[in-house]
This record gives sequence, C-alpha cells and structure tokens, in this order.
Amino acid sequence: MEGERSAASVRAVEIGVAVLVFFFGAVVVLDSYRLGARWGEDGPQPGYFPFYIGLLIGIASVIVFVRALADPSLATKSFVSRESVKKILTVLVPTA
Repeated sequence: MEGERSAASVRAVEIGVAVLVFFFGAVVVLDSYRLGARWGEDGPQPGYFPFYIGLLIGIASVIVFVRALADPSLATKSFVSRESVKKILTVLVPTA
C-alpha cells in the first residue's frame, strides 16, 4: 500500500460524511417540526421524538466535523488509494 497515491484523505472523508449526516439530521428536524414537535394537551405530537433524534444527529455530525478540522494528522492519512477506487468502480459502474 505504500507508494500508492491517495484518492482521499481520512480528513476529507470524515468532513464529507459529517456534512451528509448533518443534512439528513436537518431534514428530520424540519419535517418533525412540520408534523408538530411540541408537547400537546394529550401528550407528545407526532414529530416530538423524531425532532430530538434529528437534533442529536445534527449535533453529533457537527462534533465529527469540528474534530476532523482540528486534527491536522488526518489530512496526511490515506482513506483509500487510487488503485482501490479503480477496483471498486469496475464493479460499481456496471452494477449501476
């Protein structure tokens, strides 16, 4: 594996996944708010619990994002090599 060129660093992948997960959490929060994320007279509204789950997902993704930015050693670590990406794409592209 040494000597192979890196296709993506660990830092780039962690930042990308954190952003995607944050958007997922934001969708959950917004849709839960639309359904009703409050405590009603007869108990919780339909979006009450999903709202807080989405909020926790968003908070966790922000923590991962900040940790990835704060650790400069992640930028030098290779997540996947270019050769490995080529092998993955030779299977993925025909399958898609």
